[in-house]
Amino acid sequence: MTGHSHPVLGIVFDLGGTSLRAAAVDAAGDIVSTTVGDTPSVADGTPDDQLIPALVSSMSDMSSRLCGDGNDVRALSLAFPGPVRADGVPLNAPTVWQEQVLGPSLLTALHKAWSGTEIFIVNDVAAAGYHLVAQGRRDFLLTTVSSGIGAQLFTDAVPVGGAYGGEIGHLRLPDEEFAGVDCECGGSAHLGAICSGRGTLEMARRRIRQDPQAFRTSWLHAQGISVEGLTTYDIVAAFHAEDPWTMRLIDATAQPLGRILATVHAAAGTTDFPIMGGFAMALGEEYCRILARHARNHCHWLDQDWDAMIGLLDHEQPGLAGNAWYLAQRFSSLSGVRHA
Repeated sequence: MTGHSHPVLGIVFDLGGTSLRAAAVDAAGDIVSTTVGDTPSVADGTPDDQLIPALVSSMSDMSSRLCGDGNDVRALSLAFPGPVRADGVPLNAPTVWQEQVLGPSLLTALHKAWSGTEIFIVNDVAAAGYHLVAQGRRDFLLTTVSSGIGAQLFTDAVPVGGAYGGEIGHLRLPDEEFAGVDCECGGSAHLGAICSGRGTLEMARRRIRQDPQAFRTSWLHAQGISVEGLTTYDIVAAFHAEDPWTMRLIDATAQPLGRILATVHAAAGTTDFPIMGGFAMALGEEYCRILARHARNHCHWLDQDWDAMIGLLDHEQPGLAGNAWYLAQRFSSLSGVRHA
């Protein structure tokens, strides 16, 4: 937790697949203090009808830790891992809550818990994108490679696409290689079910079952790791050990995402492709070079430098930082307050 002398304007949250992060924010959009908790999910046994109450309860507890009285804040913004309508209503969050349809229930619950508080819900990748906007970047596609896959296109410092933009993780891939690969949203052969951290883990298990002899030559097998015990942390470790079996796995799972980045470049002319997310950050810059090679192979060539166009985001918590800036901007526009 960090300290700050400025008075608190409000609180921001970043809802991830595993962790719920929160920060108190001052009127300039600077983070005053932070805390972290667990994300309520079906994976931890929370019943479907208790997911929203559990989330709101956790948010209230975290707000109390940061601000004293959990309801005594002027503004609140939640970065949400799924499509969000312009009126702040999230539609669903398959990476966290699978196939549950939300509608206005979450926004209603937040207004009930924080009566009299300005409340905003924004897509989590868009929230992280505001961190780049605050730094002066204006035209880019920010992509997250973590528990799932998401993206947000910014044009002239404004996110475009509304609630239906950015959900590239649920593009269905035509390749026969991915037939039968189920996505958490209920679909099949979706990009996120193949290229995300969870997707790469499932693809690794699939490859082991299909060709156990090839796996026996791997660094992972030499460490005594079985298909049942394999984790994304093991995959990252094997990748950094330059294990050929793992390098081929990452190359195969990165290829569809590289193709999507090339498609956006060809369609919109975007040349700035920052990458964030726990899985991508753990793999490091070599992962970006793999993405760049696949993007280059799936795109027309003029004078693009794909290795310069794709790079890791240099911030540990861009969702919180961007959401803090966004909250200060939105609150000041509503209240007529100007700040530096």
